[in-house]
Amino acid sequence: MCLSTFWAAVAVSGLIWARYSTIVTPKNWNLFSVSVGMSATGIYQLARKTRQDYDLSEKNVGKGEGRMATKI
Repeated sequence: MCLSTFWAAVAVSGLIWARYSTIVTPKNWNLFSVSVGMSATGIYQLARKTRQDYDLSEKNVGKGEGRMATKI
């Protein structure tokens, strides 16, 4: 499983649960705060991964591997 897919799932599920926690009666603010934190963590990790992939592709441009070269 690709790590970016995992962190995207964490971020989206956090947003879904945060929304759900404000709809139910009584409102569950503990669930809301944990879900917002989980979503923020997922978004932060996705941003780190994207930045790292971009930086690696910039380094590979001079080596003749192309701008969007990725290593598996």
